[in-house]
Amino acid sequence: MLRSNRYSLLFFCTFLLSGTVVSSAYATVYTSNGNGKWENASTWTPAGGPPGPGDNVVVASGHTVTTNSNQKSVSSLTVRGGGTVEGESAGDDVNIKAWGDINNSGTIKTKDGTNPAGSSGNINLEGDD
Repeated sequence: MLRSNRYSLLFFCTFLLSGTVVSSAYATVYTSNGNGKWENASTWTPAGGPPGPGDNVVVASGHTVTTNSNQKSVSSLTVRGGGTVEGESAGDDVNIKAWGDINNSGTIKTKDGTNPAGSSGNINLEGDD
């Protein structure tokens, strides 16, 4: 009985670890297909967005993707030259956590415009070492 429990435990642990490896191998690469909000599925291709943890994100040249202050977690972020990630409204933070690399050849900024209250958003980019 003890021997079969060990094999069951070994099988179960192997199953869990293999599931983790397989799931990370199928990360989706979401690329912007025009201007839009990060949270809207229609901003991204392929269908099925918005991107989430484990996904790789590319903001294409000529596209502006706006984001509210809620943290976005992704595997990696690439902003191509001419692409922009911008706060959705004046005072919104741009708050992105990438478990891998953040590559910016474009622009990451807070919302343009005047804010009579004098507050402005912050840019918080967090990558994994």
